[in-house]
Order: sequence, then structure tokens, then C-alpha cells
Amino acid sequence: MSQPAPSVETIRTLALVGPTAAGKTLLAEALLHASGAIGAMGSVERGSTVSDHDPQEIKAQHSLQSSVMHLQHDGCRVHLIDTPGLPDFIGQSLPALEAVETCAIVINAAAGIEPMARRMMEYAAERQQDRLIIVNKIDAEGADLPALLADIQASFGSECLPLNLPDAGATQVVDCFYQRDGHSDFGAVADAHRALVEQVVEVDGDFVERYLNEGDVDASELHAPLEQALREGHLIPVCFVSARSGAGVTELLDIISKLLPNPTEGNPPDFFNGEGANAQLMHATPDPAAHVLAQVFKISIDPYVGTPGLRARAPGHHHAHLAAVHRRRPQALQGRPPVRAAGQEPRRSGQRRAGRHLHHRQDRRTALRRRAARRRRGRAHPPAPPALPGAGARRRPAAEASAATSSACGKSSASWWPRTRA
Repeated sequence: MSQPAPSVETIRTLALVGPTAAGKTLLAEALLHASGAIGAMGSVERGSTVSDHDPQEIKAQHSLQSSVMHLQHDGCRVHLIDTPGLPDFIGQSLPALEAVETCAIVINAAAGIEPMARRMMEYAAERQQDRLIIVNKIDAEGADLPALLADIQASFGSECLPLNLPDAGATQVVDCFYQRDGHSDFGAVADAHRALVEQVVEVDGDFVERYLNEGDVDASELHAPLEQALREGHLIPVCFVSARSGAGVTELLDIISKLLPNPTEGNPPDFFNGEGANAQLMHATPDPAAHVLAQVFKISIDPYVGTPGLRARAPGHHHAHLAAVHRRRPQALQGRPPVRAAGQEPRRSGQRRAGRHLHHRQDRRTALRRRAARRRRGRAHPPAPPALPGAGARRRPAAEASAATSSACGKSSASWWPRTRA
């Protein structure tokens, strides 16, 4: 039974990008598990993660292509795109940015800011996308989190402010946006809360006056200026998480559902109408009555389901979300339902093996039946092999030995000697 399409206000789309070994695949696995989408977390080493389902990815133990997943949390439908981190596969990472409103740059707390993280920050800024920095592996040995946050602000600007901070030795995180007081490994939460509120209210003059007169503004009233700050790049949130231990994973889900933009709140993508010198820049506007505008960002070739293409609809359509486009399907599968693009389950190895080696097994069975028929057409009892001289055996006369050798090498013994297969 098909589920009704979610309303556009409840959709969140984000791409997990960044350097290799930053933990993007395991972070996606932790988010799926924390939301209840999967019963248990997989492992990259065992090759049991949802996103790295390709045999080559399982063997290499890292992502080679972008993977689309989805989950439900707090009434929101979240679409995740896990992307490769190696520079050689950046052709799989960049198209994923065209399908999302938020670019989540994952940074390894132990390795610090790597070149791939800088490149993805630049690409997302060029596309005027909302950016979110996720510091993963906060419980790694030797990780200096205060120094890393200072390095992030020095590299990407003072607008990079933490939404939460590690606490209790990086075993948990505390909120800094909705919570005004508290303690963290960085110090008082009040200082981080004050910096966040001041950064958000700067985009709206009315809130600036309220903040100066009242001293503080309730964070629940700052949704609209927060989204504006994200669109304008005036705020780049930073959150801390450990995908392996689970610290900060639930808090990250709350950030995605409560603070990140839906397709109507993010910056609409720009398109060109026409070709060549006659092409004109066209801005997509959120209008449910307008014509559907979509862009294919991934083509996946599968011999069993044809050639499905993943597309991202522009926010102008009422049902804006990731969808699958099947361009060609084999004749044998025309009557079957199409594959689900978001959150597709990994194929069982037995099913793939059965389809791949079906004809090979049939050839082996046919050859086995033919060899058995040839045996039945031969003698009912195979002749005894020629006796060899040895202990307790007498040498037969030359005439008897010659007859035995002739019988053993004749046509009647053809079914006894094993044949060598071509």
C-alpha cells in the first residue's frame, strides 16, 4: 500500500559531504537507527551499511557513489544523500548538492579541517546553499575540540557558531540555542547561547530592538530570522556528534527537523531557459500552481530494474521531494512495481546469485544428464582394471595379459575410464 506524499513543509533534504574517513556513512547509519528506520546499525568493516550496498564499496570499505536514504523524525520526512569523500569521486558528490537545500559538511574531529571539507564549503557557498558543519568522532583519542572550533571559525568565518557543545568528556552534548543556562566542556552554555541569538537577530531590525530592550528573545520565536540567516550565509551552525557512540545523534535529528529549511525556505535553484546564446536565467519560485520543474542528479544502471534516474523537484511543485524516474525496464519486469528510490533496501545476496548463475547451472545439469545417459548405454558392470604386479600377485602369462589389456583398452570399457571434460 503506497503512502501519501508528505507535505512540502515537512520535508528536509541534506547531503552529507566531506573528506573520506570523516564517518559520513556511519553517521547516516546512526541517524537511520536513531529514527527507527533500521533495527540495528550496520558496520563499514562488515559491509552491512545501508548506503554502501554495492559489492565494490563493500570490498573497498568506502563509498564510491552517492546513495539516497530517508527517515521519519518528529513528523518530518528527512532525505539523506551519502556521498564519497575521495577527490577521485567528486563527480558523485557535486551533483548531490543540486538535490538538497542543506549541505552538511562532516569534519573528522581527530584529523581537523581537510582540503575536501574546504572545497565542499566553497561549492556550497557558490550555489548559495544553507550550510551545516558536523564535527564527527568527538570522542576520538587526541581530539582537541576547542582548538578545532577556533580553527573552523578562523577558516570559514566568525558566523560558524555551535548549536550544541560536548559535555561530560564528549560522551553527550548540550543544546545552546533553546537552552540558556548550563555547563559544557567548553564552559558556560550562556555565552554560546548569547552569541547565537545575537547572530540571528541581526538580520531583522525588529528583533534587534527587542533584544536590546529585553536582553533576550525566546528561541522559539526566531524561526523566521534563523532561516533568513541560513539563506544569506549569515549563520553557519556547528554541531558535535559521535556516530559510533551515539552521542549527539538524537540532538542532530532535532536540529534537522526543527531548524533546517524545507524546500520552500531554502534558496531556490537557478536555471537557464533555452540553449546557447539565447539562454536566459530563470529563478524557480515556490508556487504550487506552477509547472513541475525537476533536475536529474543521478543515473543508476541495474540489469534487473533497468535504468532508474533520481531527480529532485524544484520547490515550485506541491510534492517537492526526491523521486525515481525509470527510463527503461526489461520486458520481464514490466508488470512489477518500480524500485523505491529513497531508503531502498539492500538486495539479498542469494537473489542476485540466483539470477546471475541460473543459465550456468542449467548448462551444468544438462551436461550431467548427458554423461549419465552415456554411462547407462555402456556396460552394466565396468571391467576390472588390469592387475599390477606386486606383493602376493603372480605375473600372468603373456597371452592372458595381452587379452586383458586389449579388453581394457577396447570400446566396451569406454564407460569405466573417467573422461576429461573439455
